[in-house]
Amino acid sequence: KFLEGYVRFLQRAKLLVLVGWAVVFVGLGWFGARKLMGLTHNAFDPPPGTPSALALDKMNADFKGFDINATDLVFVQAPDGSQVFDHDLLLNITQATSTYLSDRLD
Repeated sequence: KFLEGYVRFLQRAKLLVLVGWAVVFVGLGWFGARKLMGLTHNAFDPPPGTPSALALDKMNADFKGFDINATDLVFVQAPDGSQVFDHDLLLNITQATSTYLSDRLD
């Protein structure tokens, strides 16, 4: 008897049941998101002494004043016998960077 009444109620109140489940899922998602936000972070903090930490220290020393955690840090290797500051290579780097930035900003 109870089960038959329960099934009849569910059949008559389909919209109410759907709204109820939506409220439950949204509430659980909101609660879970608030709890997890404090547990996660985005920082790159390698353990001291590891190759990653040594590389990060070297980049901080070599690129003073730059945001090392930026997503657009570009490394360039000069061809054999030249330096990055050679006029032709510097011109190529500048043009490539300008093209890259204009493509990203469009």
